[in-house]
Amino acid sequence: MLRTLSLKNIRGFANAKIGLEPLTVFVGTNGSGKTTILECADAACRSSQARRRFNPQASQKIFTGRLAPTSLITRGSASAEIFAETESARLRLDVEPNQVRRGESEGELPRSMILRLVPEKLAAPSYLTDAEPELAGDGGRLASVLDYLIGLRDGSIEKIEEDLRAIIPQARRLRVLPHVIESETIEDLDDNPAFESLRRVTTKHVGSRYELDFGKMGFIPASDLSEGTLIAIGILTVIHSAASPTLALFDDLDRGLHPTAQTDLIKTLRELVEQRGDLQIMCTTHSSYALDAFSAAEAHVTWMDENGVGYHRRLSEHPEWPRWESVMDAGEFWSTVGERWVGESDPQESA
Repeated sequence: MLRTLSLKNIRGFANAKIGLEPLTVFVGTNGSGKTTILECADAACRSSQARRRFNPQASQKIFTGRLAPTSLITRGSASAEIFAETESARLRLDVEPNQVRRGESEGELPRSMILRLVPEKLAAPSYLTDAEPELAGDGGRLASVLDYLIGLRDGSIEKIEEDLRAIIPQARRLRVLPHVIESETIEDLDDNPAFESLRRVTTKHVGSRYELDFGKMGFIPASDLSEGTLIAIGILTVIHSAASPTLALFDDLDRGLHPTAQTDLIKTLRELVEQRGDLQIMCTTHSSYALDAFSAAEAHVTWMDENGVGYHRRLSEHPEWPRWESVMDAGEFWSTVGERWVGESDPQESA
């Protein structure tokens, strides 16, 4: 389990040292650094895994797009640093304008996966491209993963259905049905580069789609399920699949879920973390209802001022929390105090 994630000169965080729990949530305004924290935790873990399993250059492929060095380094800074550690492993990544170098290193960090689940992707039919399909970061290939788990008969699909009922009481069983998927490609029929003779080629694939039994309502196709139901299925599939990560990072965890279902989802995830022992979950939310299911010590508040300087504190560090913790849940307290108070603390001391 990651115990600490430290960010130095990363997108406005001057020197943030973030203490992590088995279940940790980040709340704050848009653009305040919540997603950045998840991305950096994932990048550190994937770099650790890539170095040991492949080669020293493999981790460089991780730092593209939003994770490109020029996107990570705080404007005006010459370099930056990401440091992550568990009880027995640690890794420091030195971020320079043109590359990311591996610094201090010992042991292997957890196997991570970051997900920003998109309902349309979760609901879409899919076909197998690998013998053991994995869910895409946006939720794509869910139908294929469910099909694989049903055929595996190792109890995974039953666990998904059981936990789903705890969140959505009307939910019963999942089933997967064959589905023909068409894809189009463009082929050049002439090998001579001086000429072009193009044609559109349609290929048919036999894939899968899934449905959810809602009791008296019968089986409902994934395309007709609510966003919240799709998100819940996706999250539980990640946790229960054979290749599940030991560090699961969920961006915008509560999307589309009713407030009661949000609380039930967090309770279910907490039980899974306690049962498995090797599972750690980090997530972001904008919902005070979801935050009510966390303790104030598990909740980190992020804020960025008008100059682009990032701050973060545990909610339990608010000076008024000891006075109100006996009468307020974490979400209710956060709704009252907001985020600006975080900027009144020294970001160099964040913990």
